[in-house]
Amino acid sequence: MFKSLLEKEGGSSLIRDRLAENTVRKIFNESIRRHLETSLSPLRTALDPLKLFPLEFQFQNDLYSANVEACNAYVHNVKQAVLEDMYLARDTSLNISLLRVQFKVPVTWMSGYYKLRKAYLFTFIPAGGSGDFNVDLRDVRVSLTVVLRNTEAGLIMEHFKVDIGWQTIRFKFDGLWKGFGEIADKVMNQLGVAG
Repeated sequence: MFKSLLEKEGGSSLIRDRLAENTVRKIFNESIRRHLETSLSPLRTALDPLKLFPLEFQFQNDLYSANVEACNAYVHNVKQAVLEDMYLARDTSLNISLLRVQFKVPVTWMSGYYKLRKAYLFTFIPAGGSGDFNVDLRDVRVSLTVVLRNTEAGLIMEHFKVDIGWQTIRFKFDGLWKGFGEIADKVMNQLGVAG
């Protein structure tokens, strides 16, 4: 994906800016990391836990389908983020810049309140619920890609994309499939809802 953006925006005519990369890496490692590790730091307080916008999406696979709503959702343990890689390329006139930043977080979790509507197991067994949830993620990788263009109208962000991947994921839903408790959580994890 990033390689295709580089080719589209000029390929070999773009120059990698290692000085800017090293400056940002130094700022992150020597300043931002220190703030994230300090419990009362304003930066840590703003980012950990990180409040998410309400989420709504449809989930469907061969065994389970539902309209999912999540609110009061937070991502925890952002303070453990490690800058893994960065790539900044620009043209010689500084009119186009492409940036990819990659972070890793060994362990993170998301908590909040969920509601499953129009939820069915095997397309006909009602399987909804609502309550608090917790999602544990291990070995998380986050990649942020941005394309900025300097025009007469000013600086324009033409592309912004965040990709997230993880090695393992586990769910815990309170109020899921009333009366089934832990069995419901195990079924959700085994059905492939987790990945």
